[in-house]
Amino acid sequence: MRKGQTRELFKAHRLGFERRTSFDTTTLEPMFQIRANSKLQEIELNESKRQLEESKRELERSKVKVTSLEGQIRRLNTKHDGADRDRETLKRQLAVSDDRAEKLRKKVRGALDDHDL
Repeated sequence: MRKGQTRELFKAHRLGFERRTSFDTTTLEPMFQIRANSKLQEIELNESKRQLEESKRELERSKVKVTSLEGQIRRLNTKHDGADRDRETLKRQLAVSDDRAEKLRKKVRGALDDHDL
């Protein structure tokens, strides 16, 4: 066993890998293949699951924010529509008041003309 292979094996063992030995067909020397241990795969799987859960929570928070913003938009639109209706009502009331004022002016002018004032 070469010194580099020994070092590689020790490093792999320390990292939680297991050693698989096969032979190179041209030289018939042992080749060391390092394969991830199931514990390392389990750690990676748990990390992926944690990231997935965090993504789901972030998605839920985003959905709540979107719902809140949609509600605000509806309220503002309702308020805007109400303001438009109020504006139209006020315009009609002003027109009616202007008509009444004009009629009263005509009556006053007529009365003044009748009395020659």
